[in-house]
Amino acid sequence: MASLGVSNLSFGLAPQARPVLNSVMLYHCLQAGLDMAIVNAAHVRPYAEIATQERELAEDLIFNRRPDALQRYIEYFEKVAPQTAERSAAGPDPNLTPEERLHWCILHRHKEGNRSGH
Repeated sequence: MASLGVSNLSFGLAPQARPVLNSVMLYHCLQAGLDMAIVNAAHVRPYAEIATQERELAEDLIFNRRPDALQRYIEYFEKVAPQTAERSAAGPDPNLTPEERLHWCILHRHKEGNRSGH
């Protein structure tokens, strides 16, 4: 069995840089057979939602593809503002089934569930 504390990877990086590196690392570890991950879902993003340039910077660092990968990663995220906006504040469609609402909440990382009260 292989397990990983995902956020340990990004300690010391700027807050806006951590979710990308954590998410890309988690994605590749799962592809390689990771059995269990310890992760705060609020600190990762779905791999498909990460911009191509950001994924490439993270993969350069993870796979040691460039000698300046860490420097490039840090410099890129120094120019990115920390995200302060709430994600998908509108909440799930009230016409969804309970299972679909649960799926929506997990996918969009809403720990409060359906905000419409259903």
